[in-house]
Amino acid sequence: MNHLEFLRAIETHDLTLVSDAADLLSQASAQGFKTSDFNQFSFDSNCLFLITKLINQQALLNKEDLGIFSANILLNKFLSTPDEASYSLSSLLNTRLIPSVTKRDKIYQEILQSSGCLVQSGEGHRAEIRLKDEIEAANFDQELTQGWLYTMAEFLEAAIFNQEHKESSFSVKGRFQFDGIIHLYTHPDATRHHATMQAWQQEVAESGGYLEIEHSAITRLVIADRDRTSELMGLCQGKERGTEILEFAFGCGQRHSRELNWQLNSPLNEGVNGVHFGIGMGRQIPHIDFVSTNASYQFSQ
Repeated sequence: MNHLEFLRAIETHDLTLVSDAADLLSQASAQGFKTSDFNQFSFDSNCLFLITKLINQQALLNKEDLGIFSANILLNKFLSTPDEASYSLSSLLNTRLIPSVTKRDKIYQEILQSSGCLVQSGEGHRAEIRLKDEIEAANFDQELTQGWLYTMAEFLEAAIFNQEHKESSFSVKGRFQFDGIIHLYTHPDATRHHATMQAWQQEVAESGGYLEIEHSAITRLVIADRDRTSELMGLCQGKERGTEILEFAFGCGQRHSRELNWQLNSPLNEGVNGVHFGIGMGRQIPHIDFVSTNASYQFSQ
């Protein structure tokens, strides 16, 4: 199945929305979706999974031979509240999926043909990215594989990673201004920082912030005109890969209306039109994305 065909099925509500949250099923049903409770789903039709509980995430990821085309939004990784989960579904339905993935495809082609990128996120805020000859990228298949568990994020952003080691795909230096953050957790150990992340998220939503980056690592963090570098270093030092920039991504999400709430920790805010840098792997410390919806960028050959 082509990715456009699958996304069009979401837009026309021509697949099953599967969730373990009754309120999300009611919300989706009211929008015209055929719905199914996760624990009663027979895996016999193409679907979109919205999962809110860890036990069901594990059951889904351990499922073999799905035999269907599907995508998922793992809300439990974002510790989403019911309000945040509802907002995520509303944001998905507010997204023009075909133009979004078309933009994603175009940006990946530019990445593959470029040696670098200059990101301008505000007056005096410029970040220079140098791309390596070989890069680690998110899945950007146009022909989908039956049985593969795609994430909605893969359709809404063009992302490259320094996963193998520092600067394995790209290097970055400069200053980056952001107007929102999101945070996710892949292990319970990292959730002890959740209260701090929530506080930062509210402050950023109100007043924004910026990063200073040297040798592909954050050296300064300012939120709402307050220097939070010592807090960031205390959170990251000696854990995973510290403040290294592990992700550089272009959000491609095109929305019907500009309804964006940075006070809510939603995976759909990650893919909104703009640029973001990410640190952390979500195991010992949260994975944090610093997102600018105002950024412009220019690729270099």
